[in-house]
Amino acid sequence: IWNILHPISLASTASGPVEPIPYGRPNANNRAYLLDADRQDCPDWVAGEIHAAGLGLARGYWGDAERTAARFFDDPVRGERLFATGDLGRYLPDGSIAILGRSDFQIKINGYRIEAGEVESRLVSIAEIKQAAVVRQPGARGDRLVAHLAPAGDQRPADEAIRAELRRYLPEYMLPSTVLWHDSLPLTKNGKLDRAKLGTVPVEAARRGPAGGSSGVAPAGELETRLAQLWAGVLKCPVGELTSDGNFYAIGGDSLAAARILTGMRKQFGISLTLDRFFEVDTIASMAGFLHQALAADDRALVTDEPSPATDRVGAR
Repeated sequence: IWNILHPISLASTASGPVEPIPYGRPNANNRAYLLDADRQDCPDWVAGEIHAAGLGLARGYWGDAERTAARFFDDPVRGERLFATGDLGRYLPDGSIAILGRSDFQIKINGYRIEAGEVESRLVSIAEIKQAAVVRQPGARGDRLVAHLAPAGDQRPADEAIRAELRRYLPEYMLPSTVLWHDSLPLTKNGKLDRAKLGTVPVEAARRGPAGGSSGVAPAGELETRLAQLWAGVLKCPVGELTSDGNFYAIGGDSLAAARILTGMRKQFGISLTLDRFFEVDTIASMAGFLHQALAADDRALVTDEPSPATDRVGAR
């Protein structure tokens, strides 16, 4: 079915970087709707499933009544027959549709449903990244979101630089905890991305150097030592595996573990920090530095027991 298009011209690609080409708008006598799980219309920028309608719509799947019933339905709100394409997209402000991938590629991690296509579209918008695929991979410390990337040139941005760019558009739970680089991403025999193969890549074996890309320096001092014990308890790893400057996400941390660490930090030290600011303290050294400044600002020593509500300081800055 050809029911949507986006015209381009040679002039639009003549100079400068080529912007991602939208999926487009429905052509004559066809319509497209972006609907959420409750079949409500999605506003601009909000991801939903693309539903097709109009004269171009098929009657159904030949000889497959069950599949036809699952995908085709009469919509009383819009007064016409719709086809749930399984494609994810979102409206752009000019009314055109940007495609984000397939609903088949939804990933569920720690109770959150993640649209792989939405994360991937943000990744490939980074100039140094040519191809991107995100997959769920189980590990000894729980499931993690892994980004497999192929570079557009010789430059490969650091993991935290990539997460910082994604953080401008995506919530914390959609940020990959691990980034792996490939010369090119594997394809199936029919030329499609081989997600199954990527899901079996041994993450730890693929990484090089000390855990978390650190210098290997062990935590030192009372603050760092206590934080290392807190991190090890949440991440379920030996304290000896943690380093002072090892990145939390690179050693298998995720948003759920980050929330637990922040809760533990509040209970032990009486200092709170919101989850959206965790990237400021994503190493033991940086978290210790934050606590040192916050405690000094309050002119108090380390808290050894859980503080009372009167001394619990919320939203430290």
